[in-house]
Amino acid sequence: MRFERALLRNLNELGRAILERRAMVGMEAAESSHTVDFFRLAYDAMFNDMCSHAIKVFDKNPCSSTFWYLYRCEKKAVEQFAEDHKFQFSLLETLGNKLTHVRNKTHFHIDKKDVFNPEKVWREAAISGRELALGIDSAYAILAHLHQVRFGRPFNLPKYDGSDATEIIHCWEQHRQQYRSC
Repeated sequence: MRFERALLRNLNELGRAILERRAMVGMEAAESSHTVDFFRLAYDAMFNDMCSHAIKVFDKNPCSSTFWYLYRCEKKAVEQFAEDHKFQFSLLETLGNKLTHVRNKTHFHIDKKDVFNPEKVWREAAISGRELALGIDSAYAILAHLHQVRFGRPFNLPKYDGSDATEIIHCWEQHRQQYRSC
């Protein structure tokens, strides 16, 4: 029962991170510069939330029901699926370590030494956007496979490509230009 519940929870966490990343990519596609306005705040909030979901899923605490718990329960199936799909399992381990560093130093905790330079924590972690996206997508695919095997049906992630974010920003920019000329 715990395995099934953990599987669903982790898939939902990763699914949410994927959807937020798609919205962020849609915002980036608008090629619009934002200092402090609603869109900048929304983008930053989605980034932080995406990282929070990933941090939860990749937590290596042995008392947690995270990706690593699911991996321990179904090690052979996970490793075989990762090998069949040419996933670099070591990327997930490395990403987990990097996210733990960020979590412990600045994201969920304010470390007394690193309070002076939280940007340094992110530089030390050296998590690229590509690495984070690949890790989230790979873990999601692995867990979706386990879901298919366990429940006999796919785990459905809502279809969303983030293109509405691009359209909203473009529409807002046109609207703003109309009012500036008045």
